Order: sequence, then C-alpha cells, then structure tokens
Amino acid sequence: MVVELVQGVVSSVSENVSIDGAGTVPNARPIEVTDNSRRVRVKFSNVLAYQVTDESYGAAETGENEEVDGRILNRHRGSAYLQYVLQSTLVKHLVDNPVQHYSLNLADDIIDVITTNGPTVELI
Repeated sequence: MVVELVQGVVSSVSENVSIDGAGTVPNARPIEVTDNSRRVRVKFSNVLAYQVTDESYGAAETGENEEVDGRILNRHRGSAYLQYVLQSTLVKHLVDNPVQHYSLNLADDIIDVITTNGPTVELI
C-alpha cells in the first residue's frame, strides 16, 4: 500500500468566507498546494487490514501512541482498532509475525493500517 502526501501551504492572501445561515468568517486563508509544497511517499508492505475515516468522525485511540515521523504518522500499541482486527478476522490465527497498527492523520482523513512491517517514508 502506497500513500503519497502533498503538503498544503497557508495562502498569504486572506478572504472573507460566507457560510449560508451561519454568517461570515473574516480573513480566512485557504490552504493551497504549490510548487514549494513538499511531497512524501509512505509505503506499507504486508498490509493485513486498513480503514479510511473522515477526520470529522475520528475518535482518539486507546493505548499508547508514538509519533513516528512528525505528527502525521503514528504507531499505536494496544489500540481499539488493532483489537477489533484481531478479534474479528483470522489474522491472529494465520500470521506468525507481530502485528502493528499505524495511522496517518491527514487534513481530511485518518488512514489506519494493520501490518507486520513498519512503513518506509521517502521524500519525493
């Protein structure tokens, strides 16, 4: 599984944004992808399960959380999602290697990955 990420940059130009029925947000600055945006490729091998959740509906994970490469990539120990996968699939019966839970916490999505190998991160 390969995920390519592009850094959003806060615009230097602000604008007023009207929200129907809720008023106006003054001096909002859009997030833009520019030629200066950094691009990163995160590769997971031997993926056993994954899920994508809209960040608006994500809940804090249980267990320990370790930032792997900044605040975006995290490794979880004793997480609810890992326990769910182990209890509702055949992973614990068919996989001999230790199973790990990683997450990518993005602007719009949270991607949870269950794998036996840590990811590689490459600047592209």
